[in-house]
Amino acid sequence: MLSIALAPLTTVLSGIGIASILYSASILAVLRVPWLERHAVYMHRLKLTGGKDLNHPEQFGFAHRQTTPFFIETKDGMRLHTWHVLPIGLYYKNAARLSMQARLTDEPFSGTLNFQLLKDDPEARLVIHTHGSSGAMSAYCRTDCYRSLSSIAPDKIHVLAFDYRGFGLSSGTPSEEGLMIDAQSVFRWAVEIASIAPERIVVFGQSMGSSVAIALVRELALQKVSVAGLIITASFPDVPTVLSEYRTIFGLRALGPLAKFPRLKELFSRGMCNEWPNLDRLVDIVRHSPVYHIEIFHAQDDPVVPWSLSNMFFENAVRAASDVDLDEAGFKKEKIRKLVDMEEGGWKVEWPTPRGLIRQEVPQYGVHDRIMMQPQIAMAVMRAFQNKDSNFERA
Repeated sequence: MLSIALAPLTTVLSGIGIASILYSASILAVLRVPWLERHAVYMHRLKLTGGKDLNHPEQFGFAHRQTTPFFIETKDGMRLHTWHVLPIGLYYKNAARLSMQARLTDEPFSGTLNFQLLKDDPEARLVIHTHGSSGAMSAYCRTDCYRSLSSIAPDKIHVLAFDYRGFGLSSGTPSEEGLMIDAQSVFRWAVEIASIAPERIVVFGQSMGSSVAIALVRELALQKVSVAGLIITASFPDVPTVLSEYRTIFGLRALGPLAKFPRLKELFSRGMCNEWPNLDRLVDIVRHSPVYHIEIFHAQDDPVVPWSLSNMFFENAVRAASDVDLDEAGFKKEKIRKLVDMEEGGWKVEWPTPRGLIRQEVPQYGVHDRIMMQPQIAMAVMRAFQNKDSNFERA
C-alpha cells in the first residue's frame, strides 16, 4: 500500500526533475548560442508599432511635420532610422512653413526647414535618446517621452531618437559592438553634420538604452570630450548581473531557481557575446572625462529591474571621483547626510565633485518605462544644460 501511495509523489518529483533539466538546458542554450542570446537580450524582432508606419510620425501623436524621419549612415555601412523632433514652441512659430514641405522620400534631411532650424540656431540644444530593448523607437511610452523633452524649453531643445541596427526600420543585426557604433555614428552626425557642439548635447538612455548611453559617453570621455550630461534610468550593472534579478512580464526571474546559485549563474553566463559592463564603463567616465554631469534614476516600483541596482552605480561613480576617499561605513554615513527625503516623491542625493555632479534620484513611482516622461527627467535635462550655461532658459 505504501508503495502505491508513494507512486504519485514519485511521478511528481520525476516531473519536477525533468522540468528543471529542460529549463536549465533552455537557459544554457540561450546564453551559449549567439543567435538565441542576441534575441533574448535585444528582443529586436518585436517592433510593437501597432501596425503604424514609422515613416509617418503623425500616426504616433506628433504635430504635422514636427518630426522628420530620415536615415543616418554608420561607419560600417548600416542605415539607422532616425527621428528629429522639433521643440514645440519652435514648431508653433514655423508651423505654416513646415506644413508646406513635402514628406521626405529620397530628398536629404539636410535640405529641410526642420534641419535648418536645428543647425542654424547657435543656442539650440539636443537630447540624444537611446531606447530600451524590444520594440522600435515608438514602442511603449517612448513617443510620450520625446514630446515631453521637446516641451521643456519650447524653443531650444530638439530630440534625436533612433533605432539601433536590427530594430524598427534600421538595417543589420544587433550586437554590443554594433550598438556602440550606432550611437557613435548618431553623435558624429549631430556634431559634424548638424553642427551641435558636444556641450550642447545631453545623452539620455533608458534600461538597455542606458547601456548604450554609458558606452557612448565613455568613448567620448576617453577622447577627452564632454557632453552637457548623461542621464540613465532603470539601468543595470551588466547583463550577467541583471540575469539574476530581471523579472519577466509575469514577475518571474529570468534565471528562475538558478538565480539563487551564483556559481551556476557565472557558469551559465560565461562567454556571453553581449555583456554590457555598464558599471565599469561609468567608472571610466568619472575617471577620464574632463567634466561630467551624471544623473541616475530608478523607480522603486520598477517590476522588471530592481531599483536597488542604482545604488551600485552611484557608489562606484562617487568612489571613482578624485576627491573621495571613504571606507564603506564612511560612504554610507555621508550619503545619508546628503540624502533628501521627498516623502511620496521618493528620495534624492547629490554628490558634487571637483569635475562635476553625480546625482541619484529614486522616485516611488515610474515603473520601468513611464519614468522617462515624468517631470524628474525633464528637470534633469534642464539641470544638465544649465550646468554648462547658467543662463540657459532662465527667467
